[in-house]
Amino acid sequence: MSYLTSLCETYNNFYGRGDEEMGNAGIVPVGFVEKKMAYVVYLDKKGEFHGAVKEERSVLMPSSPDAASRTGQVRPYPLYDDMRYVAGDFSEAYHENFSMYFDTYLSALRAWSKSENAPDVLSLLVTYLEKKTLFRDVCAAGAIRPEKDMSSISAAEKIKKSMVMFCIHNGVDAYDPIATIPEVRNSWSVRLLGSMSGEGLCYATGERTPITALHPKLYGNGKLISSKNTDNIFQYEGRFSSAEEACTIGYATSEKAHNTLRWLISRQGFQGYNLKAVAWNTKCYEIIQPDAYFGDEEEEIRLDTAEAYARYISATIAGYQKKQPYAPSEQIVFIALEAATNGRVSISAYEEVSGSTYLERLAKWYRRCHFRIGYYTKDKKHKLCVRTPRIAEIGEAVFGREVMKTARGDRNGEKSGTKLVRHFWLDMLSCIVNGCPVPQGYTMAAYHRVLRPQSFKNNMGTWQREIWIDNMGVALAMLNGTDTKEDYSVALNEQETDRSYLYGRLLAIADVVEEKILSETEKDRMTNAVRLFTAMQQHPASTWSTLEQKLTPYMGKLSPGLRMFYKNMIDTIYNLGGADMGSNAQLSPRYVEGYHNQRYALLHKKKKEN
Repeated sequence: MSYLTSLCETYNNFYGRGDEEMGNAGIVPVGFVEKKMAYVVYLDKKGEFHGAVKEERSVLMPSSPDAASRTGQVRPYPLYDDMRYVAGDFSEAYHENFSMYFDTYLSALRAWSKSENAPDVLSLLVTYLEKKTLFRDVCAAGAIRPEKDMSSISAAEKIKKSMVMFCIHNGVDAYDPIATIPEVRNSWSVRLLGSMSGEGLCYATGERTPITALHPKLYGNGKLISSKNTDNIFQYEGRFSSAEEACTIGYATSEKAHNTLRWLISRQGFQGYNLKAVAWNTKCYEIIQPDAYFGDEEEEIRLDTAEAYARYISATIAGYQKKQPYAPSEQIVFIALEAATNGRVSISAYEEVSGSTYLERLAKWYRRCHFRIGYYTKDKKHKLCVRTPRIAEIGEAVFGREVMKTARGDRNGEKSGTKLVRHFWLDMLSCIVNGCPVPQGYTMAAYHRVLRPQSFKNNMGTWQREIWIDNMGVALAMLNGTDTKEDYSVALNEQETDRSYLYGRLLAIADVVEEKILSETEKDRMTNAVRLFTAMQQHPASTWSTLEQKLTPYMGKLSPGLRMFYKNMIDTIYNLGGADMGSNAQLSPRYVEGYHNQRYALLHKKKKEN
């Protein structure tokens, strides 16, 4: 129940404080819900129909436990609802009997309008709805064109479930949404609280308060807390004598928690692949999200070394550390929600840490998981800089662009690839928040993809070196972020004697030489070094012998000075490895590190000389 307590604390700390500090619409109050309207109906100050328009807008409207939790039952909202509830003549147009929906809705609205201190506008609305002309009126106003908008079963279903809001003329020069009128809002709050019964112990707060077994949907049809039919006693028999003994939650607790969580997710959370995750401070201060970007996307990034990047991260973290939300006494909460089915939402991860611990873990992630990775400037030039990859970039390195693209387009989140991506994203967020290393399985998957350079193509099916190099940098960053004994450095180590590292350096030289010659003739052709990238990792000694022969004609086209420069470099690197260079045993991931660093060093040196 700690997540309910944290959410209620957040609600109590923020609600009513004003929106200036947060710069948003704020948390929805208890007894209300935010819904997207499809049609707006205008009434004059006497309650007569005065027009209607088709207009999508989000509106705060009264709600009840019954309505908020409905899944197929006839449970109307108190004021605004969909067409089958509010239009008494909709059955005639739809050729299906919706009289139960309309009668239930109108009966509840009529009872509210006759309650003590109910505003007169409710009676005016009741009088109009009793005429049962709403649907015809909306059609006559041109907001709905039956011949087109209800031409098919799917179109008619959309109209049936379209929300309708009511506005009334304020007697001056405008129409006010009835739900926003202060007297209406106050009246509903009083009526709702007065109707609550069944006081009991709230397991979340420990207070005696009106409890509820009907909990609102969190998003879509998904419920975080679901109460089954108590007639099915097998659900608790043998453990409890009644369903209430299993768990009781106060109505206000449930409303505060759900409204706050929806607000947090929409405001600052991650949403995708049927996964929603958010980190927040219970006092509603701004905090760094787990997958934050430290930098200005509008400015060109100029961090070339790991040392410069480490200083940059340390300075950034220190800046946040000075802010109050990150004091040791401040609580940071992280929650991840997964929609396992259409009607159920489960908590996949939950963590509460102090502000200082949270920052320490973020700093650990950024300092550990980094390498030289590409980005594109405003003029679409590809450049490399030292940085930490975003989770989306790591996902592309692990699964490939096509899998990630397909998962992003899977709205229901039911495809097998989407499920893999969802679990991956959850794992990565949990790693960052908990300060854990990158799972070995993801790291090796990214590494083995890099070993197949031919697979990195653009949308046109053309091989792209830039995509491959970027994924290589991400894979090396992941290797740094994995709990291994190796330290993958972004700086070229010219004294390194590791056989895998040396063969990577040799391949980079062969690649740069051939690429230089090809750039003058066959610009788009893949070099032999890239073609043999996989073979080199599997059989380095024999593959290098083959590659040296293929490199000879390209070396011959270089200037004498440059040819001697590359030849001496190759000899020096080969001699560093000694007798080990004759082994054909497979190379370790340091092979990729050596290639990446050597290639960057050569190209960077070339640019400096120019």
